[in-house]
Amino acid sequence: MIVSCLVTLVMRAEGVRQEHFQHEAEGWSVLRRTVDNTREEVTRDGPKFGYTLEGDGATVIKRPLLNGLIMNGNCYPVVACVRDCSEHLAEGGSKNCTYIADVFSELVKQYDPKGTDTDIFYFDGAANVQKAGRILEARYPRTTTLYGGEHALALWFSKVAKMPAIRVGNMLLFACFFVFTND
Repeated sequence: MIVSCLVTLVMRAEGVRQEHFQHEAEGWSVLRRTVDNTREEVTRDGPKFGYTLEGDGATVIKRPLLNGLIMNGNCYPVVACVRDCSEHLAEGGSKNCTYIADVFSELVKQYDPKGTDTDIFYFDGAANVQKAGRILEARYPRTTTLYGGEHALALWFSKVAKMPAIRVGNMLLFACFFVFTND
């Protein structure tokens, strides 16, 4: 979902209609081009404000992905990488803490070659990414790894929405919305 949303946003920003894409590879190339364009924007003020990297794993249409965002105090979060882990997993690897730490170390090297301006890593609460955060803290002693609270809120709302009373209320609300908004 994340990749499809990102590619759609990039295509809209570039004025490309979705039906012009005949193959998935073209969407990936648009996304890569956007990542390259944002690198300059982020690195301009990075040494002054420091870098914050955020990461999350996702599985989109049976494709395992690792997403990385980067920002600084003067720049909103931008996509730093969307790593397709399929080949790594096919070779017998896993999305374990070492692999995740290596991916984010590559990002630090791309944006902060000296490794002195990176301050914070945000990950969700999964054990493998929290361990990756501890590895990154060891590699980059000035950094701190924090738990991304929005992920906890999303999980909480997901669990609440599955409660029988809430589920019935949501269905009634949806039915009323559907009845009164359709002509």
